[in-house]
Amino acid sequence: MCEKDAKTFKVYNARNGKMVQSVPEKKMNNSGSFIAADYCEVANSNFKFVATTSNNNSIDFWDPNNYIFRTQESTGEI
Repeated sequence: MCEKDAKTFKVYNARNGKMVQSVPEKKMNNSGSFIAADYCEVANSNFKFVATTSNNNSIDFWDPNNYIFRTQESTGEI
């Protein structure tokens, strides 16, 4: 879940509605405000990730197990 102009997104347990974690817990360099977040799974593989977009024209990729930041891509490169 993303709140307007937020520097974090929140992860909730879908079964009980309780917040699991606010991500990122620490301020990131070059971070903008989050616009959207989505959990993604690649079919027929174990590849899973959380992708977020922000107002700094980037897409960030996060490990879905512990919500550690993995990499950032500029939308100009995609």
